Amino acid sequence: MQRSLVSLCLATLLGACGGGGSDTMSSPLEAKWSEAQTVVGSSLVMSLHVQGEQVTGSGTYAIEAGRSGTLSVSGTASGTSLIVTLSFDNGHKAIFNGALSDSGHLEGRISYDLSPSGPVNFVRS
Repeated sequence: MQRSLVSLCLATLLGACGGGGSDTMSSPLEAKWSEAQTVVGSSLVMSLHVQGEQVTGSGTYAIEAGRSGTLSVSGTASGTSLIVTLSFDNGHKAIFNGALSDSGHLEGRISYDLSPSGPVNFVRS
């Protein structure tokens, strides 16, 4: 009986303290994002994973009347803002600097291979 009571107390304490489990809140940036307003036949999609301030991910792209392939994502986040590098499988790179405008839209600027940046918008998909 005493052993059962001790076990019950321990279980209650561990439950109240979270038991060392992973009760972490995910970042609002952590999602699959698809570029909005693309040219027919082109696309840019990235799935982001955020752990602390570190952003990683993967995605796909397609170029109108051109190739398609995969990409990797790495960078940093702070709150609802992020700066990431997209590394394409063809050797090209892009830098995206953006922030959530609401829970379903990621807006910012993107620069391909150090060219001048231009506006880009993503929607949660």
